[in-house]
Amino acid sequence: MASVNEVSGSIVAPEIREYAKVRGSYTAFQEGDVLFAKITPCMENGKAAIARDLVNGLGFGSSEFHVLRPTDKVLPEFIYQLIRQKSFRAEARDNMTGSVGQARVPTEWLKNFEFELPPIETQQEIVGIVSQLQKQMESTSDRLATIPALLKKFRQSVLAAACSGQLTADWREDHMADEPAEHLLERIRQHRKVKPLTSAAEADEDIPRDWALTRVGQVCAVATGATPLRTRSAYFGGDIPWITSSAANDGTVTRATQFITELAVKETNAKVFPPGTLIVAMYGEGQTRGRVAELGIATATNQALAALLFDDVNENCRAFVKLHFLKNYGEMRNLAAGGVQPNLSLGLIRDSELLLPPLDEQAEIVRRVESLFALADSIESRLAEVTAQVERTTQAILAKALRGELTSEVAS
Repeated sequence: MASVNEVSGSIVAPEIREYAKVRGSYTAFQEGDVLFAKITPCMENGKAAIARDLVNGLGFGSSEFHVLRPTDKVLPEFIYQLIRQKSFRAEARDNMTGSVGQARVPTEWLKNFEFELPPIETQQEIVGIVSQLQKQMESTSDRLATIPALLKKFRQSVLAAACSGQLTADWREDHMADEPAEHLLERIRQHRKVKPLTSAAEADEDIPRDWALTRVGQVCAVATGATPLRTRSAYFGGDIPWITSSAANDGTVTRATQFITELAVKETNAKVFPPGTLIVAMYGEGQTRGRVAELGIATATNQALAALLFDDVNENCRAFVKLHFLKNYGEMRNLAAGGVQPNLSLGLIRDSELLLPPLDEQAEIVRRVESLFALADSIESRLAEVTAQVERTTQAILAKALRGELTSEVAS
């Protein structure tokens, strides 16, 4: 048994089993057969392979692929290139039968599919040209594929520099802070009636001039919501948006898919938080835990989200605090405690260390980060265009080759 690698066109992870145990349950194929996935989404993704180097020249695999057995008039490589065309897969998709999500390419359609078949010598020339050109295209695609990881590292480096003071080191040389961060913190504490920290953690490195090492809970209030009792129908179906931890993946929350009633807010711990509130996922599946987003609407939340609240005195710190959580996404996830699915807590978020700059420097940091991120976004956009162009070029070359146009050009 084996699976098909749709990129290399090879059979991967073969297993050796007794013939008697597989002959009646799996699709048989032999050396030189072309395997073609018949079911979505594998078919549309172009999963296909040529059977090579089989034990005893025989193989078995999933029943979800067609076996195309070339005659002496057609090369396996020619058939492989033919079915790898997007135009072929599009026509195959249009002729699928079966239910949505389980549609398959019917055998009868495949048997009756018509195409131009050149002589073997021409097929060999076509396959050689296509193979050479595809290697060049694959090399280009491989290089393009490295860019997203580089952009991710770039953004992480920008955030690290922003939150450590390195990003604005040159700015501080020419500017004196309008108000040191310690004075800013004292104003916020007096307004919020929060006591100063009795003992602050020491920074691992020198704190930039006029910055202050504090904790998130000293800068803003940290709260959470609740999930009203599901069995109380009077709690759900109202006009108040209500979100769960998955909303933290949106960056900015502008809509909700669930709604609760005024009664739910009145009788439970559910709270409606205003636009501008930052939310941090304290637990959630996959990559959700530790994500931060900003509310673009007034909405209630469940207990899986921490809400960071700002007012007239500390609202100018919101953008920088958001950068702090973006930068510390990995660290926040590592702080999570628990069993199978570790969780954060309000206490962990409230007590997380925050290196706070003066307000005017915060504004400059945010401006620079947004500018650099916009540059990265434009590169990603251009990358998507170039990647699509490479795919279109690859398909155009393949179509021309199979029509014999490239061999004609070479001969002339």
